[in-house]
Amino acid sequence: MFLHKDKIDQIFLIPTNLLDLIPEEYTHFFVKNLMNQIDFDDIHSKFVETVGIRAYSKRISTRLVSMTSN
Repeated sequence: MFLHKDKIDQIFLIPTNLLDLIPEEYTHFFVKNLMNQIDFDDIHSKFVETVGIRAYSKRISTRLVSMTSN
């Protein structure tokens, strides 16, 4: 499975979606799927109308922390 399929009519050298280059067993997909199942609505609603510099969503922040702690 180390060779790509031969697609004579392929337009781009690399896939248009870069996630196609990462194997599905990769840890990041597990974390992404896990974070998508957690409900962040209560936390998000507390910060939506706050004044100041825009922050990243809590889902993104949690995803980044969990991926860097490996």
